[in-house]
Parts: sequence; structure tokens; C-alpha cells
Amino acid sequence: MRSWDDLHEVCGRFGVVLRLHGNGLVFEDAERQVRVKASCVGREFGKSRLCKPLGDFRPAFVCQFEASGRAAHRYSPTPPQSLWKDYARSVDEARLERQHAWSSYRDSASRERQRLKETYRLSGRDRKRLSQQLALHQAIQARVLRRKLANQRKVIQKQRGLLAALPETPHPGTWRHFVASRAAHGATRAIRLRREQERS
Repeated sequence: MRSWDDLHEVCGRFGVVLRLHGNGLVFEDAERQVRVKASCVGREFGKSRLCKPLGDFRPAFVCQFEASGRAAHRYSPTPPQSLWKDYARSVDEARLERQHAWSSYRDSASRERQRLKETYRLSGRDRKRLSQQLALHQAIQARVLRRKLANQRKVIQKQRGLLAALPETPHPGTWRHFVASRAAHGATRAIRLRREQERS
């Protein structure tokens, strides 16, 4: 795409209009006014990404709107219900898994910090005698614990399921990624939908 006009022309072939909406862009069906956030269709369609090569957003001309209404190929926002239900269930499972992972992390971190604190709780006489040695040892152990907790956070943030000891349940990604993954594993419904997406 070399200009906004080129992009509007391509959208018009499929009965879709690209519009400003809030701080971003949406694809809108010219007949049904069904809207889809542009960045949800693909990251490359986010407003900031499109404005870099194309400049400030320019809305479609009236003739381009009219062309969208006459398009032979129309965008269908409704995926096959059974496959969509599988995707929605996968997203919900991943969300619950992530919530459980954070809950487990917070409980584990709290227990380990308290255990470290209790380990180095000394009486007044002991503290005078061993303060320097224990202070150094505690600092080392605290650093080890911080590193361990940081690694656990990274695991959760990468959406690789629960903490290391728990089974992995990855997030299914976007709807398009989910369909592609199912198609790669031989799911008939996904293969059929993938072919339709490629033709469009």
C-alpha cells in the first residue's frame, strides 16, 4: 500500500470502510455497520503502524464509500459457531490459568519472604555477635529469592501456564492464529475457513 487511497480501494472491494474511531481505526461493514477494531484484524492495521508509511489518516472519499456498498465480496464477521466456541473456551481457560498462576505466585512469594524474615530474626545478644555474618548471608539469600520470583513472573507474563511445577496451558492467540493452528492439526472446519480467508 502506497497511500490511504490504495487502502480504501482494497477495503471497498470487500464492502468494508476504514474509519477513525476514538484514538484508533475500525473496519466497518458498509451495509450492516458492524465494526471491528482494525488492530484486532492484524497488528499491522493499527493506526500508529499505518500512519508511519502512509502519513496522517485520510478518510475515504464519497465514491469509495459508494464502491463499498456495491462490493461483490462482502466481509462476514460471523465465524463458524462451533469453531468460535472452541476458540472462546480456549481463551477463557487460558485466562483462568493465568489468574491461578498469579494467585499461586503471590501466595508463594509471601510465604518465602516471611520464611526468610523468620530465619534471620535473632535475639539482641545474638544480633550483636553475628550481625555482620548474617547480614551478608541474608543479602545473598534475598538476592536469590528476588531472582527466583522474577523468573516466575516472566513465566506467567509469557502465558506459559502455571508456575514451573504446574501443567502448561498456552493462550490460543488471536482468532486468526487459532484457526491457523487448528488447520495445521487437520481440523476440517478450520481448514475450510482458512481457505475461505485466503481466497478473500
